[in-house]
Amino acid sequence: MMLFYSKIVPDTIGRPLTLICAPRCFQSPKGLLVGAFCRLCFVPVFFAYTYISADWMYRNDAMICACVALFSMLSGYFNTLAYSIAPSLVTQREATTAANALNLAFHLAVYLALSVSIVVHYALDEDSL
Repeated sequence: MMLFYSKIVPDTIGRPLTLICAPRCFQSPKGLLVGAFCRLCFVPVFFAYTYISADWMYRNDAMICACVALFSMLSGYFNTLAYSIAPSLVTQREATTAANALNLAFHLAVYLALSVSIVVHYALDEDSL
């Protein structure tokens, strides 16, 4: 349950954070893309923490909850920032098409991530085979 709240609360906090703190470097599409890719550096950490059981690896639930919280806050932040700068990148005529494309891309990303997580779960879990 702690991990659930480590995800939901920071994601919710990250969304209005764009109104308070939106650095100029993230106001361009390139800067936003770089920030989003930097956020992906957490993914190998999560997989290593979950699937590597080595003595040399430091394992601490508080640390992984903090990593999930930071990842989630950045997810909410970059998602909301993308939605807020997108209208300024297109003309008024293209606004509806751009909004539809942005929503479609977001939903495809969610479903793709869910699909990949199911495949990875069954591929790495010997008990489910």
